[in-house]
Amino acid sequence: MSTDEHQATGGTVVQRNEEVYRETAMVDRYDSFGEDGWLTDREAAIVDEHFAEPGRVLDVGCGTGRTSRPLAERGHDVVGIDVSDEMVAQARARHPDLTFAVDDVTDLDFADETFDYVLFSYYGLDSIYPESGREQAMRELHRLLKPGGVFTFNSHNWWYVLPALLTDAGFDHVTVVGKRGWPLVNFEISHYYVAERS
Repeated sequence: MSTDEHQATGGTVVQRNEEVYRETAMVDRYDSFGEDGWLTDREAAIVDEHFAEPGRVLDVGCGTGRTSRPLAERGHDVVGIDVSDEMVAQARARHPDLTFAVDDVTDLDFADETFDYVLFSYYGLDSIYPESGREQAMRELHRLLKPGGVFTFNSHNWWYVLPALLTDAGFDHVTVVGKRGWPLVNFEISHYYVAERS
């Protein structure tokens, strides 16, 4: 969709995305979907391997806390953030012992080198518009990770594009995690990425 089309349909994609994720029906859907908290099989495998030592985790796009609860149960100090006030309010109500905040991943309210790990699940990075905002988000997440910190996320974007963007943002040791091994992973439409801050 062009910029003119964005404006003609009532604002930016970001504004419309924020409006959608503030709707009661959407909050309720996410809440029922992740009621007790859980990780997908690949999320669990990645977290267990790459977030092995307990540390401070930023759970980006936390929604109502689906991923925050199992991260905390693995011994991590979890801070969940979401752009939606309503999602964060429901996460706080459902998980009162965890920390949640409203924040924008392209301009985060945290000091440099605050976190050991970052998880950005449910294709959240793909939802950032304009696309330059995705690169800004990667730079922000790199900024707040400690040296040796790990960032993982999933995306529908092709594996040969995102590693280059991650490298440009300062990450290295980028691993692509699919449902299948090499070379079949090349034919999948959804990948997880694991990147390390040097």
